[in-house]
Amino acid sequence: LELIEKIEHLTGLNAKTIHMGSREGDQFNTHADISLARSELGYVPQTSLQEGLQEQINWQKSLL
Repeated sequence: LELIEKIEHLTGLNAKTIHMGSREGDQFNTHADISLARSELGYVPQTSLQEGLQEQINWQKSLL
C-alpha cells in the first residue's frame, strides 16, 4: 500500500484498490535487507525509490 501511495503521489492519479482475503503462499512479513550485499559486495544504491519510480513513470509516459 505504501508503494501504491508513492506512485499515486508521483502521478497525481488514484488507484482503485480492492482488498481481498489472503491466498495460499502469500507472504505476510518480509525482512528485506541489503546489508549483506553492502558488506560483501560493496553495493550502495545509486537511485532512491522515489527517483526510480519517477524515472519509470517518465519512461512509461514517453511511450504514449
